[in-house]
Amino acid sequence: MQAKKRRFLALLLSVLLIACQPVWAAAVEGPAAAEDVAESFDTYESVPIYVQSYEGTANGTGSLYNTLTARQKAAYNALKNISWSRIASSGNHQVQVNVQGINGTPITGYSSGGYFHASGSGVKTYQDIQNDVNAAIAALRYDRPDMLWLDGTVSHYYSFIGYNSTGRYNISSFSFGFPYTYGGQENILRERLMAEARSIAAAAGREKDMYSKVKYVHDRLAERSSYNYAATEPSGVSEYEFRMAHNAYGGMFKDQYEPVCEGYAKALKIVLNQMDIPCVLAVSDGHMWNNVKMDDGLWYNLDLTWDDSGDRIKYDYFLVGSGTKIGSETFASSHREVDPFDNNRVSGARYPKKNSVEYKYLGEDYPKTTYPDVPRSDYAYEYVEKVSKLGYFTGDNNGYFNPGKNINRAEFATVMAKAMGVDLTVYKGVYSFSDVGVTKWYAAAACWARESGLMVGNGVRFRPEAPISRQEMCSVLSRALNLDGVQSGGFTDDRSIDGWAREGVYACYAAGLVTGSTSGSFNPKGSTSRRDAAVVFARYADRVGAVPSGEQ
Repeated sequence: MQAKKRRFLALLLSVLLIACQPVWAAAVEGPAAAEDVAESFDTYESVPIYVQSYEGTANGTGSLYNTLTARQKAAYNALKNISWSRIASSGNHQVQVNVQGINGTPITGYSSGGYFHASGSGVKTYQDIQNDVNAAIAALRYDRPDMLWLDGTVSHYYSFIGYNSTGRYNISSFSFGFPYTYGGQENILRERLMAEARSIAAAAGREKDMYSKVKYVHDRLAERSSYNYAATEPSGVSEYEFRMAHNAYGGMFKDQYEPVCEGYAKALKIVLNQMDIPCVLAVSDGHMWNNVKMDDGLWYNLDLTWDDSGDRIKYDYFLVGSGTKIGSETFASSHREVDPFDNNRVSGARYPKKNSVEYKYLGEDYPKTTYPDVPRSDYAYEYVEKVSKLGYFTGDNNGYFNPGKNINRAEFATVMAKAMGVDLTVYKGVYSFSDVGVTKWYAAAACWARESGLMVGNGVRFRPEAPISRQEMCSVLSRALNLDGVQSGGFTDDRSIDGWAREGVYACYAAGLVTGSTSGSFNPKGSTSRRDAAVVFARYADRVGAVPSGEQ
């Protein structure tokens, strides 16, 4: 029994990570004897924090949470849900959490000197976990600058349990540790901060439109702050004042804690978020400002720090486009965005895509766009709006259009039926193809498509879930409009067009329903996105004279 106990080791590994102030970049520190652990992770500091592409949320809220993987999100949520009272009541400011994908993870390694050392495949497994926790901490700091207990060095601790003889260990527990950066006053400061933010937001909310609301917040915060030049370096002020200058509290109140750029930007984000106005913290090498999504559905830049010029408030950097020229250079040139997860790599991929020109104020709010993922800057915006008003297209259950998603044959048949004003109820429950069940949502449209001769498949199968190709789309449209075509044309990839589709392709091209690429190709077997299908059906509507109700 004693031998078995000696073989069975429960080990605690304490690793301090990501000291992220004032601009958050990954760093590695360790407690006494951490050198033993570092031998297994000597490449860690060169490992960047990996997150998914930001393109999917470019026109959404701008939350970095949406860029994370499943395990990163789990760590983010676990950290977000730790209340200050729970932190304060823990004797060592360390809170144990359960994170799916971390707790219970098997890692190969061995114990030596009271520490766990990963080995073999376990090295990468453990690095990946550290990376994911770092990404979660960084993302939450950007998304929630009001959580002042995240300032300073947030630690994470791991316990391992397993057998040295087999080299098999599991993470038995996982904890976050908090630094008490503000001497235990973190929640008191936050409550005062949020009360003031709500007060400013309430006053701004009385303005007549979003532009005026954002301008009100911009002006109020600028009035009560002066840039703290001394706090640009830790050695210039006390550690406490340095921290206050770099958090939202310093940018919210007119008192001894004047802000630097981070204080301005974080205060603006908190107030605008109170008003449900999407606002993002953006960073360059040594500077922070904001991205703001306006009522036209587009994102703009706002640099409150550079607009606050002593007693005079400026608007040179207020809701400007990335291409807006200020003085001798464009905004994007003077504010070169860097990846918030790794400030050594220049990248705009983590931030919303900004409009190229400054916001145009109409004197009132813009009419709402139909879909949040099809902004006015999208080349297909007007087409998507038109086919939606005509009832040809609808969004998903969350109200998104999903413009980049391929339209499949079942969806295309459904839209075609709507465009032609077909009553599909008469086809309900009627068998059509072997791969179309009569209870499927598209069964009636498939049956109509077959009986009308517009989409006959191979006579047996319809392939409802398959993306419709460009040449198939043209064939259907040319039949629906009785278009005459030719058997040849000028596309550079003409030989790739199947013989049965050739006449339809060139008929639709001649009718202006479709176009080729700038290189002169047509890509006949390529899939059709919902965005491009909307363009085609808008042109179809123009040809048949269809207009939305109320516009006749």
